[in-house]
Amino acid sequence: MNTVLDIVIWGCEMEYAENASSAIINKIKRLQEVLDRYDSKAETYQINQKASRGTVPVSPLLMHFIRLGIDYLNQTDGYFNIFGGKIYSCLKENSSVNTLQPPLAAHTEEMIQINGRHNTVHFLTDNVSLDFGGMGKGIALDAAAGILEKQGIINAFLSFGGSSVLTRGHHPHGDFWPFALKSGNKQDEVWKLTDTAVSVSEAKTGQNKRPHIWNVKEEIPVSSDRISCVQAQTAAVAEVLSTALIAAPAEKQKSIIQNFKVIQWRVFDTTHEESS
Repeated sequence: MNTVLDIVIWGCEMEYAENASSAIINKIKRLQEVLDRYDSKAETYQINQKASRGTVPVSPLLMHFIRLGIDYLNQTDGYFNIFGGKIYSCLKENSSVNTLQPPLAAHTEEMIQINGRHNTVHFLTDNVSLDFGGMGKGIALDAAAGILEKQGIINAFLSFGGSSVLTRGHHPHGDFWPFALKSGNKQDEVWKLTDTAVSVSEAKTGQNKRPHIWNVKEEIPVSSDRISCVQAQTAAVAEVLSTALIAAPAEKQKSIIQNFKVIQWRVFDTTHEESS
């Protein structure tokens, strides 16, 4: 996931906190070995090199995440798409996307052929490439939640780069973990987090503020200064939706949200709140 992971655990013996932290880190490393599209040793990287040329086997774990990504694609009307890896790489590298034809967002059967019986996949065009960057941190945090529960950890705060957050229990000096989103000079109300997850996405990234999210309907990068924030029970859902709400037009956002169990959400542009 290539970002900083902060773990805060309190209210238990140091030994239990250290054991839980080590288990979480090891789990994330194993997930990265499956989901990383840039590490040549990772399964997703290898599948991306081969699957457009023919049928290739995938692990049950990767198959699970591919199917999960398809569910999210359908539930977001295509505004979240794990199959557009080549487009996302071009945006990240500030390269031209004019020569690439984005994979069809609303028709999974035209992008990938899945054989669930034999656990194989085949990309149906050269433009398809797996990218779990829009849900990978959420998947990792949800796995961490399972470890915390298994080890009996009640109070914890985990943050992936400040943009994806998982909370358990409450802050040592309060009844919740406080969270507030600031847009420009405006700070939103404090969200009282207990046993939930939050994800924040921006339409532009880096010091040069380059677009990095693709509008699948208009086939252009999202060039606005939009910021989205979603609180949900699971970190993967929060992360998927924070990305989809950046890409989707304002009139589509509420219909997308209705397909998920969401606690609250906000979308801002540079100066004012669009939706909640």
